[in-house]
Amino acid sequence: MSAIKLTLTSDKQTSLSNTSHNLFTVAFDADGNASWTTIYASGLQSTTATIPLMDSGKLYVIETAAPLNTLQGIITKQSDISVLNATSTTTSQFRYDSFEYAQSPADEGGTPQGNLTSVEGFGFR
Repeated sequence: MSAIKLTLTSDKQTSLSNTSHNLFTVAFDADGNASWTTIYASGLQSTTATIPLMDSGKLYVIETAAPLNTLQGIITKQSDISVLNATSTTTSQFRYDSFEYAQSPADEGGTPQGNLTSVEGFGFR
């Protein structure tokens, strides 16, 4: 496994705390296996998201009031991260955005890089 470091602003931490929301990341390897990381839950914070050891991929950042095990029951494959699933139930709604990364020196000129790629209309505030 590899990792991507994330930093939550104090405003985002306050927003998560005030709404009792959690922040998780998930990345999928070439076989479709998910690597989940809890970034913020119940006031506890991590700044490192675990990602599969591969040259490039997509890291999804998901905000929800639901606990991780509920979210893992809804998102079992990458295609489950969609507007339809994000808004389909009142108890497990979530917001998401994604971050594409390339960490291999052979990718994109030899320097690890990334970019926010999927800004949804109902994504992060």
